[in-house]
Amino acid sequence: MAAAPVAVCRRRRVVSASAGLVLVLLAVGIAVVFVTRGSGAPKASAPPASAPPASANLGAPAASPAPIDVAPAAAPISTGEMGQVLQWYADAYTNENVNGLQSLFADNLVRTNGTDPSEDLAQALDTYRSQFAALSNPVYSLSNLGYDVPRATAAAIYSISSDAGTVGGGSIGFHFVRLGNQLLIDAIAIQPSA
Repeated sequence: MAAAPVAVCRRRRVVSASAGLVLVLLAVGIAVVFVTRGSGAPKASAPPASAPPASANLGAPAASPAPIDVAPAAAPISTGEMGQVLQWYADAYTNENVNGLQSLFADNLVRTNGTDPSEDLAQALDTYRSQFAALSNPVYSLSNLGYDVPRATAAAIYSISSDAGTVGGGSIGFHFVRLGNQLLIDAIAIQPSA
């Protein structure tokens, strides 16, 4: 009987350490995005006035969240707000809704995926279109969400499944920016599972 609680404690320590590593990697990734962008000041326009995407879901388990590092956000952004935008992101992906995804992104979006070159908004949207063309009924899922409110970042494990089964996964980090009354994603750092 004593072995089970010890295993649970060890598992909790591993999960806690993994979550901490993910947040550190997320912070580093955001910093890289802003340094390579050439400006610390986000510039973006508000998304279309339409309602948030009905459904989109990203999915596939990740190793550890992708790194993103930035200075603290100017205006407070809550975990609830970030969580809602991430749900809309997952719903838009699941629904293969490129316009829904675009409505969540700042005009100066930078998306990095592993060691691939960084993508701007247009390139990222093309990547999503290519992914949707290759998938049948995708479902995107985020798990093990962690938030850094002062830095307006979130990190998670993602998985993508489709009619063909699980087709992708890894860790993912997001940076958020408030433009007017809109909370938008201006950086995404993805680290696919090996």
